[in-house]
Amino acid sequence: MAIVLPTVRVYPREPIVECKGDSITGCYGVVNPRGAILISISTPTQEGYPGHSRFPNYSLWEDSLKLKFDDWSGLGSTNYYSPFTKFQAVDTLAFILKHQGKDFDIHCDAGVSRSAAVGKFIVDNLGSTLYSDKIQTPNKRVLEFLNEQYRRHLRTL
Repeated sequence: MAIVLPTVRVYPREPIVECKGDSITGCYGVVNPRGAILISISTPTQEGYPGHSRFPNYSLWEDSLKLKFDDWSGLGSTNYYSPFTKFQAVDTLAFILKHQGKDFDIHCDAGVSRSAAVGKFIVDNLGSTLYSDKIQTPNKRVLEFLNEQYRRHLRTL
């Protein structure tokens, strides 16, 4: 009997804006998100376009986490950007662990840095299968903060 690992799908934002009924249509074809978990990442100032929602219909997924932070990978502090914080890492890790073993859909604007980092973290640490052709440059700050919180979590077990 084959073991089927949960799937992690990393998307740019655009493929999942066309929500119709129970399915989303985009560059990966039609995906039914029912039963999957959504992590939706946007910038703090991002809004939908007039007459066109850039955000998915969150009710299509079993559960969702909405994060807002800039795609800034420096590990120092900044006055200009709103980078991923350690508090967000704690919340994100708790959400991921709560849904461990389920399929995840993760998206941000381009699907190559912020969402890629979260997807890479899940695949590397929780044994999932990655479905994306864009994992090129995961955001170092996001990966570092998630890994740091995961190490802390493991020490408490």
